[in-house]
Amino acid sequence: QIQKNGKIVLYSSESSFNDNDVWMTFLAQNEIEARKIKQKELKNIDPCLENLDGEYYGGLYTPNDAYIDPFEFSKKLLNHLEIKYQDKFKILFNKTSKLLIKNRAAIGISAAEINYNFDAVVVCAGLEASAMGIGCNIIPIRGYSLTYSIDKSYQSGVSITDYSKRCLLSNAGNLVRATAGADFVGLNDNISSEKWHELDNFAKRTHPHIANINPTKWVGFRPLTPSSFPVIEKAKDIEGLYINSGHGGLGVT
Repeated sequence: QIQKNGKIVLYSSESSFNDNDVWMTFLAQNEIEARKIKQKELKNIDPCLENLDGEYYGGLYTPNDAYIDPFEFSKKLLNHLEIKYQDKFKILFNKTSKLLIKNRAAIGISAAEINYNFDAVVVCAGLEASAMGIGCNIIPIRGYSLTYSIDKSYQSGVSITDYSKRCLLSNAGNLVRATAGADFVGLNDNISSEKWHELDNFAKRTHPHIANINPTKWVGFRPLTPSSFPVIEKAKDIEGLYINSGHGGLGVT
């Protein structure tokens, strides 16, 4: 289920607030509703923003930004595929697979010691795509989050981003999730206590009612290309092979 709660990006200074004119132009050209909000108007967007009174110069509000639960979406997609395609559809969890190539053409995959032959293969292997010899250069970008379980009566509607700190606060049912990070540190998953504290402080300043809740920590790595543009295309040198990787922070994350 898609929740169209809207999103506001908060700017701590007048200069950063005014520097987003290029982005405003891009949104307008793509018919995406957006408007600038001065400090005194922030609490009219969402009551929780009153807790941040005086900290920000203003914000950029996009009311049609939406949220979807990726896990619930994936479960429903799997159920749909199983019903629609039945014996033509099969999913293998936690199985090491290998791409089968013959005469510079993708002919299938090998998984769990069984070969599966196909007319075409789509590689959605994330970071692993780089090691497959199919012409992908994918690098890891680290992100991390804190998730708080709350009473629904306390939840905010709008998603909130602190532009300078690159922190995002969003809601999903009875959960509040604070996310941050775009760290180029290889596969190092060690987050400093200072980073966790800064993210926790941002969440609890916005939602004081979660002050006594111990959050669940998460650290992960998104696949990114050096240019930041994802690879969604037919492989140049292998017939019947398509690549879908390198999305970074784009899409449903």
